Amino acid sequence: MLDHRGYGQSDGTSSVDSLKADALAVFDAVAAEVGAERVIVHGHSLGSFLASHIGAERQAGAIVLENSATTTGAYVRSRYGLYPILRPFVRFQIGDALAAEGSLDPVRRITEPLLILAGADDARIPAWMSRDLYAASPLPAGQKRLAVFERVGHDGVSTHRDFPSVYLEFVRDVGL
Repeated sequence: MLDHRGYGQSDGTSSVDSLKADALAVFDAVAAEVGAERVIVHGHSLGSFLASHIGAERQAGAIVLENSATTTGAYVRSRYGLYPILRPFVRFQIGDALAAEGSLDPVRRITEPLLILAGADDARIPAWMSRDLYAASPLPAGQKRLAVFERVGHDGVSTHRDFPSVYLEFVRDVGL
């Protein structure tokens, strides 16, 4: 776990490039200690953007994306749709550096085993985005999995009663 630069108790200024660089640096440090093939990179929400980036740039043991958005643009559009009353008054403009960010492009380049987790009732990042990520992955069915947990929101996947068995089965099946 890490506290992103410029977030929480961490100093510095956050940017897309610094988040990605920091994520790769943390992965490289852990991989140097235990071996990259033994590392499961698990990202939740914003962290899933970074986990998918690591999976596209490095070879880990496995990648887990939890409540991950396809792109920032799709995320903003899905949120905007929740508040139709705002449409006449509010317009969202996504900066160029952030517009295409997300897990959609990186998931197409991930070659290690992939587990995608979502809450069916996630109002922040809809489960359809996880389904789209699963569909976009070129991995064969035996190398990728999708688990959508019923009656679970954005922060409840890891506390769902079926989560441990889904995760452990994935870890066992990929040989970790």
